[in-house]
Amino acid sequence: MQKTSWAAVGIAIFSGMVAAAAIGKVPPALPAMRDQLGLTMVEAGWVMSTFATLGGCCALFFGGASARVGELRLALLGLAMMVFGALLGAFAQSYTLLLLSRVLEGSGFIAVVVTLPSLITRSTAPRDYRLTLGLWSIYLPFGSSVAMLTAPFLLPSLGWRGLWLVLAGATLACATLLYRMRQRFVAPANAPSGPASDVILETLRSPGAWCLTAAFFTYTLQWFTLMVWLPSFLVDHRGLSVSLAGALTAGVVAANVPGNIVGGWLVHRDIRRGTLICGTSLFMLACAFGIFDERLPDALRYGLCLLFTSVGGILPAAAFSGLTAHAPSPRHIGAVNGLLVQGSNLGQFIGPPAIAAAVTAGGGDWRAATGLMAGAAVAGVAAGLLLLVIERTPPDTRSAPAGHAVAEGGGSNC
Repeated sequence: MQKTSWAAVGIAIFSGMVAAAAIGKVPPALPAMRDQLGLTMVEAGWVMSTFATLGGCCALFFGGASARVGELRLALLGLAMMVFGALLGAFAQSYTLLLLSRVLEGSGFIAVVVTLPSLITRSTAPRDYRLTLGLWSIYLPFGSSVAMLTAPFLLPSLGWRGLWLVLAGATLACATLLYRMRQRFVAPANAPSGPASDVILETLRSPGAWCLTAAFFTYTLQWFTLMVWLPSFLVDHRGLSVSLAGALTAGVVAANVPGNIVGGWLVHRDIRRGTLICGTSLFMLACAFGIFDERLPDALRYGLCLLFTSVGGILPAAAFSGLTAHAPSPRHIGAVNGLLVQGSNLGQFIGPPAIAAAVTAGGGDWRAATGLMAGAAVAGVAAGLLLLVIERTPPDTRSAPAGHAVAEGGGSNC
């Protein structure tokens, strides 16, 4: 019986965390970058949104390509691209080079995060698939929040360029560790091969993959929007300092991690993914109404922000745990994950400007944001309910090439 290599799983998750630090390093460093390079607000916005733009456009194609190139090769290539991108950014003297560095980093980041879950499944016993993939969901909130929390202490001594170099070194170390563990990530000898386009098309015919993607989209639209606008709200409407607002926001981001861990444990304990998605979406909706209610005291509203992100963290764990269940075969896991990542990044791309438009139309009243949040939550519930129906259907009638869905171990989720 195959045993889970927890060392290999841990290195893969840690590599994802370090990759995610490339997102969290930018907000604290942005004032210094704008000052040194003379960036406009629009240019700074593009530096911030490069990763989400690339992910929203290309993640599925990276996932499909992983089946052809090889997941380990693409993961190592992605980490190398992140190293070179960080080095280019550290020595950039113009906006053009800085943006190019972010495109290189962002492309590497997408390659890393769509392939690592496939590597995790190769080093995991089938009975532990849902647990390890659920734990994988901590990579983004943990990595980005650690970067956001530590950057203010490192920037005075290192500067933003020094911070970029430190993270380049950490990324290179992850690539080295991943390569040294390569024997744990070997693909099955009889793994089929074929064009990446076939993998993508077969993935797009998986209704469960679409449900997971829709749920992830609605979650990210709500969660990322709150993370983006919370600092501005705290500074402009509550008169807090920029540093305090940043610290409070980083705390809210970090609160997502316990939810991710609990979510992984719940799916491992045979709680249905659809049930978790429905329950989490409804809870986030209830919290959102309180967060934007100015009649409540600020301490309570901040507590609701913590609950919003902590309980909300169950949803991505539930979604990632479905990768093996809704991939037509093991070689499709990267493409299914790419579809989820693409949906997540589309939520990041659409949510902040949509909320800004709603608040502006409401005359600056943040309660106007609850309409969009409510719509996203209801759509999340619908995706969860549909997933419950799909997962009661035998695998050979719901996947693209009949009979090739990846088996999950130890449970009745599917």
